[in-house]
Amino acid sequence: ESSASNVVVITTGNVPSSPSISSDRTILCTGETATLVSTGCSGNVKWSTGSTGSSLTISTSGSYTATCMNNCGESSASNVVVITTGNVPSSPSISSDRTILCTGETTTLIATGCSGNVKWSTGSTGSSLTISTSGSYTATCMNNCGESSASNVVVITTGNVPSSPSISSDRTILCTGETATLVSTGCSGNVKWSTGSTGSSLTI
Repeated sequence: ESSASNVVVITTGNVPSSPSISSDRTILCTGETATLVSTGCSGNVKWSTGSTGSSLTISTSGSYTATCMNNCGESSASNVVVITTGNVPSSPSISSDRTILCTGETTTLIATGCSGNVKWSTGSTGSSLTISTSGSYTATCMNNCGESSASNVVVITTGNVPSSPSISSDRTILCTGETATLVSTGCSGNVKWSTGSTGSSLTI
């Protein structure tokens, strides 16, 4: 009887469990790539793109999964990672319900056309901004891909109730058929007469 042959070891195995995948980003801006990483695979990772390996670098949007393969077969699909694409947003447009603030008044600036988050030149955020001081105001729009250029400029000024005007007349006595012309001076706005007429002069 000869001595024993070489030994053949027989083991048992199972179809592997599904791996888990994750990504370092889920939104791709212009020129960016994302790296998908698979964990929990005791065999070889196969991606839904057909590529193999424990990681996958991608540059296009889509839904991605992976499976784990060994000698007993291929697992069911992993969780799904959805990658989308985006761009730096367009500039918003801003407007105000008034551009002159009198004593104690405020105005509200409104931003429209922003597909992300609005950031005001004051540092505040939000689609509207209430202000009580004069100045030049702009806004930008921010998203995961960056910040837009500045919006149009809204200039807010402050003012006060005007001082009383001074009026004079070319005559103070009217004879039959005569008229007098009253003239107002010192008014920085629009003159309103006690008769209800307006303008810098009044013929009576």
